[in-house]
Amino acid sequence: MVAFILFAIGTGPIKGFAVTLAIGIVSSLFTAILVTRALVQIAYGKRKSIKSLSIGWENIMAIENNNPLEQQNNPDRNGSNGDATTASTRRRKNHAVMAKVAIPKPITQLPPNLAK
Repeated sequence: MVAFILFAIGTGPIKGFAVTLAIGIVSSLFTAILVTRALVQIAYGKRKSIKSLSIGWENIMAIENNNPLEQQNNPDRNGSNGDATTASTRRRKNHAVMAKVAIPKPITQLPPNLAK
């Protein structure tokens, strides 16, 4: 949006900056989505061999057609006997607690002129 406004209103070097800004935003967004999806697939898709990145409508439909309850209650998969407290749930709770502890500390350590 800002790049579009700068391009529409600006002259000469401002238009050049607007084009550079737009290219940077688009490439950054594309890279962030691509890399994040690849890392998530690598982290949570260990049980399958990764042949391609799961980007696209076909893979979303394939995920929806699977039975997630059957996968959740599989004792071989998560090491539990099928109750609600699976290994991934415990990890998620641990990460939430770590985030609640780790995030406020850097905020309190800001220099006084930035904390206002």
